[in-house]
Amino acid sequence: MENEGLKYEAVKSMEIVQYNDKCLLLKGNTKPYKEELKAMHARFNHGLGGWIYPARNRKKLEEFVDRHTDKRVKQLVLF
Repeated sequence: MENEGLKYEAVKSMEIVQYNDKCLLLKGNTKPYKEELKAMHARFNHGLGGWIYPARNRKKLEEFVDRHTDKRVKQLVLF
């Protein structure tokens, strides 16, 4: 069987959520980056299952996610 009809789509492994006016919540595959997140002054919240980060520094957090999201990870979708 050939690979006809296969589509590849990039998958993000982390997600930024606006928690409230002052805080962002970073969820997903963050464990490998624990020390870097601590150095960025993020705090892990067990109840929320993610990292709390100041909303005023959103651009810095978005750059972190872009840097650590593997653009080569692909999800195979058959159609």
